[in-house]
Order: sequence, then C-alpha cells, then structure tokens
Amino acid sequence: ALISSDKGLQIILSKINNSLTDGKAKISDLSVGWFKGVKIADFSYDDNAGWISVKVKNISTKPNYGSLLTGNFNLGQTQIDTPLVEIDLNKKPAAAASTTSNTKEPKQTTSAQTAAFALTTDFNLKDGNIKLITNDSKTIELKQINTDINIRPPGVQSDFNLGMVVAANNETSPIEVKGQFKPDKKSGWSMKKADLDIGINIENFDLESIEPFLEMAG
Repeated sequence: ALISSDKGLQIILSKINNSLTDGKAKISDLSVGWFKGVKIADFSYDDNAGWISVKVKNISTKPNYGSLLTGNFNLGQTQIDTPLVEIDLNKKPAAAASTTSNTKEPKQTTSAQTAAFALTTDFNLKDGNIKLITNDSKTIELKQINTDINIRPPGVQSDFNLGMVVAANNETSPIEVKGQFKPDKKSGWSMKKADLDIGINIENFDLESIEPFLEMAG
C-alpha cells in the first residue's frame, strides 16, 4: 500500500511538519493494514528551541474501521511503548512562556450528540518517562509510567490503572491510581449521573516536588 511505502511515509511526514511551526517530527517506519492495524516505529519530535523532546519506540493500534461507518469509534488495542519526554524550561522561548500563562480558553459547550458518541478502546502505555529541568536547573522525573485504560461506551463500566514513580529532591515516591468510571447512558460522556470509584495509593509524596508540572498545566 502507498501509505506503508517509503514514499507514503515521506508524504505523511511532510504534511505533519508543514503544519508544525516550531519543530520537526520523524518516523522511521509506518505500517498500515486492514487487519494488522496501524504501527509506527521510532517516532520523535524536537522543537527548534530545544526545550521539548519527545521520543516513542512504538505506537500501535488496531481500529475497527467498520465501526466508523456507524458513527462509533472502536480503536481496539492501542499501545504506546517507552515514551520519553524531556522538557528544559531554561530553553523555553519567551513567546511560549507568555502564551501559556495569559491565554484564556474559550468556554466550550458539548452537544448531546457529541456527549453520547460511543468510544471503545483498550489503551496501554508502557514504561514512560517525563523529565523536567526547572529554571533553577533542578530535575524532576515521572518514571516508570505504566497505564491501562479500558474505555467503554456510556452505560458500560470503564476501568483505569495508572502507576508511576516521582523522583525529585533525591527522593522517590511511588503513586498508583485505580478506578472505574460508568457514565450514564443518556447523559453520555459527562459526570452528570456518572458512577465513579477511585483509589489512590501514595508513598512519601511531597506535592511541592511537582509544582513546576502544575505551573505548566496552568
């Protein structure tokens, strides 16, 4: 198929990079098949200023293409292997710093149709790592990030499991979050009338250690 060929890969990369204004993406291999799904190997993104670097060993998903015809989204098994993200705030451009703190998001409204769409996927993220270098050159890491999320349509229980280790100030803090979420079938993807059960296990955690992450999130 054209998409899985070298020429197809270059066309897709060209379209992606043409849409990027401050960085460049790379992919070493792309495979698309009706039964095998979509597989991406060695994805990377580096911005021009050098403050954000993203590397992912493998990305794969096996969507049910037929479900798209019915207005549903069945992505099947989706897996991301060894995503590595490095952020150096010392190299952050001034324009990016100002827009993240001053930009106000417009209030969004969700139509009943959008809220009720059916999404089904089993999402797995394996051995992720996010490294943040602060303005005072301290390093904070979210290591050993492993996630299992089983998303089901409204009215059916979805399960999630997240584990990671926070490393900061020469201390490590394991964090584990498990839970179930069952949105109301009529209300769709909304907290209204939804059932939520969540459990959090945290050891030796200091909230101030991840303050730079919280500041970036706004």
